[in-house]
Amino acid sequence: MSERFGPYELAELLGRGGMGEVWRATDTRKARTVALKRLPAEMTGEREFEDRFRREAHAAARLSDPHVIPIHDYGEIDGRLYLDMRLVHGRDLGAVIDAEGALRVPRVVSILEQVASALDAAHDDGLVHRDVKPSNILLTPSGRTVDADDFVYLIDFGIATGAALGTRLTRTGLAVGTAAYMAPERFVDGVDADPRIDVYALGCVLHEALTGRPPFPGRDVASLMYQHLNTVPTPPSRVTSGLPAGLDEVVATALAKNPAERYARAGQVAEDARRALGRATAAPQRRVETQVGRPPTPPSPPPAPPPRPPTAQGPPAFVAPWNPAPGRPAPPPPYSAPRPVPKGRLAAAIAALVFGGLLGLISLVGTLAELGNCSTRSAACGSGTMALLATIVTGIGGAVAIAGLTDAGRRTTRRAGAAWAVLGVGFVLLVIAIALDP
Repeated sequence: MSERFGPYELAELLGRGGMGEVWRATDTRKARTVALKRLPAEMTGEREFEDRFRREAHAAARLSDPHVIPIHDYGEIDGRLYLDMRLVHGRDLGAVIDAEGALRVPRVVSILEQVASALDAAHDDGLVHRDVKPSNILLTPSGRTVDADDFVYLIDFGIATGAALGTRLTRTGLAVGTAAYMAPERFVDGVDADPRIDVYALGCVLHEALTGRPPFPGRDVASLMYQHLNTVPTPPSRVTSGLPAGLDEVVATALAKNPAERYARAGQVAEDARRALGRATAAPQRRVETQVGRPPTPPSPPPAPPPRPPTAQGPPAFVAPWNPAPGRPAPPPPYSAPRPVPKGRLAAAIAALVFGGLLGLISLVGTLAELGNCSTRSAACGSGTMALLATIVTGIGGAVAIAGLTDAGRRTTRRAGAAWAVLGVGFVLLVIAIALDP
């Protein structure tokens, strides 16, 4: 049985969260099916929250980017705030990653570009999303796109932001956002109006799409807070093999702890990710409807000043590692672990050492036998001398092979090759020694 809500008939509950519930509804005034979001009844009467919701809903309704779901109407019915939006069918990125794991890199970059387009449009209009995460990225099918499953909408603009005035917690994190995707400065200083907090969240989404898992594990807020403030995430290439060179650096820059070291705009993340695929220009814009011209891009904002001293929102133990205090040494560069030596290089050095040992033993035995007969047979003197030279040269080759094994670095291949060359000379000398012996 459907529920009546003003002029809307609520037919099916599509989802429920800390910021309310979304229904498939019919607008009886205009005879169309819409997605209707109602804010929780317990927030009714919070004047400051309601004013902020209306202000930000109005800003979201002005956005003309094709990757933002159009808002038809918003307001209040029976004391409850609501949003009337276009009903879009599709799967959210979180559900796709849960089902498929790490996605193909070209697909990830395409999704990233479309989300970045929506974020830049919002930031240019003075609106910060504050809850960018895979479950707020909707992938919809369209016969007019290059990839029929990947026309992207960024949803929930201007909704999660209003709860920044409260202190409620949900199962997944703070009501002001989702802890797994929140920038460090939000925990320390309560920053919620800087576009770079959306850039950080977009970096988390990029990491998760490339690897199939969030950059920081854990479900409780305290653990995630600590990791956002202190831990450098694992580079995606160490989780998923075959990623293009450069994507690790893109993720690292987007997830910089210090906002001043982060990308200033979401579009810069997408541009660098596209370059990592070896393409100089971004792919053509996918669209399913006529686009309205975008306003000119304003200059990048100046670097943010260092954050204020930590407050009660972040424990001192969490604050110290990233607070840019004067004189603090720079953190070690991420992803600096040495690359492992391929097994083929080590095998070559080991084989050279084994061959050198056998060749040296044979040469030594020949040297002792021939030089022992030198007084009775003149030919034995020449043969013994050549065997002695073979013994010395073989020892040098074995030493070079041992140096290659000890180094176990980039020079291993060159030293293994040199060892085999020296051992070849020793082998030739031994053959000559055998030939000289009648």
